[in-house]
Amino acid sequence: MAQRHINLYNFMDDLIIAILAREEIKKIFGSERKFFTGSTHDAYNFFPRYDDDDGDNDGDYDCGRPIQSSDLEKRGSKYTGTGTWFLPATEGGSTGACGPKEGNNSPIVALNAPQYGNLNGKSSWCGKKIRITGPHGSATATVNDACPECKHGDLDLTPVIFKKVIGDMDLGVGKISWQLA
Repeated sequence: MAQRHINLYNFMDDLIIAILAREEIKKIFGSERKFFTGSTHDAYNFFPRYDDDDGDNDGDYDCGRPIQSSDLEKRGSKYTGTGTWFLPATEGGSTGACGPKEGNNSPIVALNAPQYGNLNGKSSWCGKKIRITGPHGSATATVNDACPECKHGDLDLTPVIFKKVIGDMDLGVGKISWQLA
C-alpha cells in the first residue's frame, strides 16, 4: 500500500511539473496548441518517462529521455554516397564556399548541399578533416567547398583525392563512405 502512495505522489509531482511547463510554453509561444491537445494526459505525456531499469518494474521513472546517437554529430558517424571529381580552379573559381583558396591538386572536397547547409554562408563543416574510403583506397581531405547538385552523403573530390579513393579518373564516379577524421 505504501508503494502505491509513493507512485501516486510521483505521478502528482510529475503532473504539476508538466502543467507548470505547459504554462511557460503558453507564455513563450502564445498557445499550447503546438504541443498539447488540452488534456491533462497530454500534459503529463509531453515529458517522456523511462523506467529506472532497476528490475522491479515499480513504475519509478527517470526524468527526460536518453540522448540518442542521432541527436549528435559524433566522430564515428559514417556516411555513404557517390564520389565525383571536379577542378576547383576552373569549375567554380579558386576560392571555395568555405573561403580558403583551392587548387586542382589541393586535398579538399566539396560537401553535398544537404549536409553543407546554407550555400550562401560558411558551413560548420568548413575546415573539418574527413577520411574517405572507396574501391581504390582511402585518403584524408578537408571540407573546403560545397557541391550544390550533390545528394546527402555525396562528395565532389579534387583529382588528387579521387585517384587515391576511386582510382581511374575516366571512371568519373564511384561509391564512397566517409567520416570525420
